[in-house]
Amino acid sequence: MPLRAPIMLKIGDFTIWTLCDGYLDVDRQVFFQTKEESGKTRIPVNAFLIDRGKDLILVDTGMGKFFGPNGGELEKKIKEIGRECGEISSVLLTHLHPDHIAGIPLFKNATFFVSEKEFSYWSEEKNLNERNKKYFPFVQKIISSVKERIVQIVPEMSIFPGFKAVEAFGHTPGHVGYFLESRHEKLLFCGDLCTDMQLNCLDRPIAFDADQEQAIASRLKIFHQRDEEGFQILGAHITGFI
Repeated sequence: MPLRAPIMLKIGDFTIWTLCDGYLDVDRQVFFQTKEESGKTRIPVNAFLIDRGKDLILVDTGMGKFFGPNGGELEKKIKEIGRECGEISSVLLTHLHPDHIAGIPLFKNATFFVSEKEFSYWSEEKNLNERNKKYFPFVQKIISSVKERIVQIVPEMSIFPGFKAVEAFGHTPGHVGYFLESRHEKLLFCGDLCTDMQLNCLDRPIAFDADQEQAIASRLKIFHQRDEEGFQILGAHITGFI
């Protein structure tokens, strides 16, 4: 299946590119933890490149080949829009699951931003639930390779002019989104707050959320905020924008 071409979106003074690193075929029974579902749904694995004029910012880094041959296209996608991985100066990580950090080695000149709570969660295996424990060696290997270039942040912290981290806990304990505002236009990079499979059932628990109740509360709060304020949302596993 051919991957989607890069998609461009303008928000105020910023140009944003959605870059599809690959896709995952998700078993609906496993995802929703019920035998009432059947089959698999294909969802994208996206990263987002933001051009703010003087430098380039990336949100998440894709899954590489961690989950098999259907990923690892991010470097190619960056080149398709005429840029190079070495030009990216900052990477904003929503959380530390492998499908968001496997591409980290591509970015030799970048500083990596991750929430303090998320960094702490992955610092010791005893902190992790059973599903996340299998990822622990990989996460440690990747994060250790760039430890001198990691900056820990907290929700509501302004990272750059127009950018702030927002609390979206639940999928992982320190999962965050990144809110962009420019010239009265607004956009939220929501990470794994929601996927294509959940857009019509935001209050439904899923297997991949570490704290299902908190994840549901975060989804409902942020989507209510979107309805009130009218901003757009881009997600790692959402096709297009909503």
